[in-house]
Amino acid sequence: MVEPKPVEENKQIEITLRFKGASGALATPTKFKYRLVDVATLDEIIPNTEITPVTVNPYVIYVTALQNVILNNNFSFETKMLSLEWFSGTTMLGSKQLFYRLKNNMQVPLSQYD
Repeated sequence: MVEPKPVEENKQIEITLRFKGASGALATPTKFKYRLVDVATLDEIIPNTEITPVTVNPYVIYVTALQNVILNNNFSFETKMLSLEWFSGTTMLGSKQLFYRLKNNMQVPLSQYD
């Protein structure tokens, strides 16, 4: 498996969600929830957000440049996690966690100054 290219910090990204039914065809849920956190600290980047009703499928979540920032400059990368749950009425149809790595553009190895 090839790991996706890291996301540059301070860049907006779009995460496209395509909800599908058991047959694999697009199936729009009545609502879904999402939350974005930093994996190491569990700091919330995007708080629990509910979309009701879902009027489009696919749906795009935008993570802004201001939200895509490194929290600890001691690391060259940080991992972010988007948690999703989708529903039909009050019945949860599924859940998933998506991960991406955020590249620290300000992190410079100390060896360059030795």
